[in-house]
Amino acid sequence: MIVSESSMRNAVLFYLCLIWLLPVSAKQNQTLFHFSPNVDAFYREQELSERRNNSCIMGIPGVKCVNYFNRECFHCSSISRTSDQENQLIIVSKENKKEALQSNNRFFNEHSNKQRSYYNIEKTGPKYNYKRDKVIGVNLGGWLVTEPFITPSLYEAASKDGTEAGTPIDEYNYCLQLGPDISFQRLKHHWETWITEDDFIKIKSYGFNSVRLPIGYWAFAHLIDDPYVFGQEEYLEKSIEWCRNHGLKLWIDLHGIPGSQNGFDNSGRRDHLQWMNPITNYNLGLEVIRYIFEKYGDDQYSDVVIGYQNLNEPLHNVYQPENIIKFDKEAYKLLRQITNNYFVYHDSFLDVEFWEAYLLEPEFIHTVLDHHRYQVFETHLLKYTVDEHLEALKKHVSRYMAVDKLQVIGEWSAALTDCGKWLNGVGRGARYDNTYAGTGVIGECKYSDDPSKLTDQDRDNTRRFIEGQLDLYSKVDGFFFWTYKTESAIEWSMKDLLEIGLFPQPLSDRKYPKIA
Repeated sequence: MIVSESSMRNAVLFYLCLIWLLPVSAKQNQTLFHFSPNVDAFYREQELSERRNNSCIMGIPGVKCVNYFNRECFHCSSISRTSDQENQLIIVSKENKKEALQSNNRFFNEHSNKQRSYYNIEKTGPKYNYKRDKVIGVNLGGWLVTEPFITPSLYEAASKDGTEAGTPIDEYNYCLQLGPDISFQRLKHHWETWITEDDFIKIKSYGFNSVRLPIGYWAFAHLIDDPYVFGQEEYLEKSIEWCRNHGLKLWIDLHGIPGSQNGFDNSGRRDHLQWMNPITNYNLGLEVIRYIFEKYGDDQYSDVVIGYQNLNEPLHNVYQPENIIKFDKEAYKLLRQITNNYFVYHDSFLDVEFWEAYLLEPEFIHTVLDHHRYQVFETHLLKYTVDEHLEALKKHVSRYMAVDKLQVIGEWSAALTDCGKWLNGVGRGARYDNTYAGTGVIGECKYSDDPSKLTDQDRDNTRRFIEGQLDLYSKVDGFFFWTYKTESAIEWSMKDLLEIGLFPQPLSDRKYPKIA
């Protein structure tokens, strides 16, 4: 066969381009993901023809695409494909990338506009009224998103060699270290036993009306190299049923997102800050949120679910406020395609005054701004007396009340120290006794895991601190204590504090004057 010089030159150029692009493609291929069986089953039942005909909803071209119901679809082109095309590799040059992204955005917007036709839902106002019925709630921390400080025994049992150095630092490394079979077996037992229907009955009997349920993205989808296991969603569904059975309301809180929004162990992956880079992580987060909203935003859940939190504690100093606001707005629009129920967003540790300019009515309706108030993660705060703690919190609440938004204190605790085992992370001590961060000794960590070591003064301080916070947070639209129970960290365990008489019962009972 005679090959022309121009053909040979073109062939060489093609292969050089292919070689140049292959590392990029290979890298992107590593970030493909798959959905849980529950997610697949839900969308099969919905018979969303648009989703079936298009290999994905949005994403970056340049990686292997398979159709939505084969789970690996996200980073595909928006071009419709036939089944014999779904495994091809699409390579997009840098010059064409912008155009491809714009095409994907157009497809996403068109899909979003059409989405309502697949759900014959008349969107009505939410059934819960935060102004009439303040949220009086507790978090179910450490259950569907495990945390070493809440259940240290779970993590100690996973140590490579029985030492703290061999202990996994978060759920990502827990599953990585044990492997899928053992980690699923142990986590399944944990999900079955850590929180049960009896706990929902107790929560109601203590005078609470709501629970906030943290859950991670990995309950619904995994990046291709994620070591996590599925199975948590079954307990989300049980929680809704148990709330309904016992007169409680529920916040669904997405506590961890791909890449981690804060690098905390409670995001699933400690010391890892890759939420927005690569874009796979950001987009997969939105896809998980879309699923949560599409399924649990249905009217059949509206008697129980009173809030959908798109993300817990994103760090503004890492990801920048404008990017977080963009994410909040995109998530809000996803919810409004389904329901007018309450959209919950975290303050990202920004002052409340910052949020006066964003997510405003009439464009954004039925929103709740979530604040978390802890005063033990900075050394100067650990030096406060109880009076100083309460005075500082009083100033925060006064500022909240001056802003015309629904606002809930989504997390707070009885902690006056940071002494709980692994509260600051596996392998880390406490600021309070100078075993972490070298900040100088403030006091002795003497009672963090043993209530019998509480002095009368310790008991008085803790009770007074709890009562004061109950008074203050009742001035806004409600609160959730963090958390319902722990294995040993007393200051964080509502159940233990109730049992030793430091958490008021009834909740209105006071040993100290109410804070005006």
